[in-house]
Amino acid sequence: MGIGNIAISGMSAAMEEMEVISNNIANANTKGFKKSMANFSDLISSSASGSNLTTGMGVKMSGLDQSFTMGPPVTTGDGADLAITNGSGFFELRNPMSGRVSFTRYGHTSVDGSNYLQIGDERVQAYPASGGAISAGAQPGDLQINTNNMSAKATSTITQNGVNLSPQDAVPADSTFDPTDSKSYNTYSTINFTDSLGATADLKLYYIKTSANNWTVQAQINGQTVATGSLTFSSTGALTSSSGLGNIVYTPTTGAAQQTLNLNLAGATQTGASDSVNAFAADGYTAGTYQGYTIDSSGNVKAQYSNNQNTLLGQIALASFNSPGGLQNQGGMSWTATTASGNPIVAAPTTSAANFTTGALESSNVDLAQEMVSLIDAQNSFQADAQVAQVNNQVMQTVTKL
Repeated sequence: MGIGNIAISGMSAAMEEMEVISNNIANANTKGFKKSMANFSDLISSSASGSNLTTGMGVKMSGLDQSFTMGPPVTTGDGADLAITNGSGFFELRNPMSGRVSFTRYGHTSVDGSNYLQIGDERVQAYPASGGAISAGAQPGDLQINTNNMSAKATSTITQNGVNLSPQDAVPADSTFDPTDSKSYNTYSTINFTDSLGATADLKLYYIKTSANNWTVQAQINGQTVATGSLTFSSTGALTSSSGLGNIVYTPTTGAAQQTLNLNLAGATQTGASDSVNAFAADGYTAGTYQGYTIDSSGNVKAQYSNNQNTLLGQIALASFNSPGGLQNQGGMSWTATTASGNPIVAAPTTSAANFTTGALESSNVDLAQEMVSLIDAQNSFQADAQVAQVNNQVMQTVTKL
């Protein structure tokens, strides 16, 4: 092959390595980018065989290795951004036109014109939810964000969590209960609830001490008594019995459906020097308009509404590979599976795994300092091979003159 050709192969290999390094450096700030490393092999004459000693014929680039080490997450503050904290995972994407499946570590999500969740122009594959839950047999697919408004839900269960009635309270002076007469009860609480049309109403509970450790509770809605109950406490202040308040039937006058309110006072106590009856929890809610979507650290995609409610729409699927280095780079921070990478292994939906950092994107895994060192090494190799080529030319000129 000759010294000159060997030197030329060395310069060509050095140039190819500098191209790889230059591409890494150029994408040092590209979110989700994975660096590559050039591999080289020596060239031997095809006629070399047996124990014959043969001078090498130079070098060639034999391929590229891809590094899928995780880049550090960079906070963006955008709730639609996700950085995969599981180092071996990929977002699985499907092109809606061609059906091609690809994989990426870049996690800036958005919705297309049909409200499908996407990264770039490709749809994110996710496990769909039905009725706010993901079934055991769900299969990942395109996830469409439901932007419809949320209907109202009538309240059915009310829990008065913070009831404490003072044992030092006296029996009211007026024995006939009258909500307008503060001397006929000891204290009261107001609980806001919702009917089937989304209108709100107040359930007022008036607490009346009848004797030591015994209380009567008058429940009123819109000034009308809807239930009368009783509470009994032990000598240590613990509730020993509660009756008459379990199912309160309410018929709205607005045309909303009749509803039954299950009132739970199981946490009531009788301790301390003062009454405390403010805290409560109630299901049901007013109608709400769609406000956007959020994604949590488990990849759960939820629609948010103006009534402070949310609905689970699905969970983003994560794919992994036995040999990620065998993935085919498609550009745009995406890869496709090959026989070398193996088929994708898609993780099942989970309720506990924190696979993502929300409001962040994974940065490039390029180490600029290391790339600059490698670039200088490649440059030195090129210059050395160029020197060999120059010496070869001088030798050949001398030989020609003989």
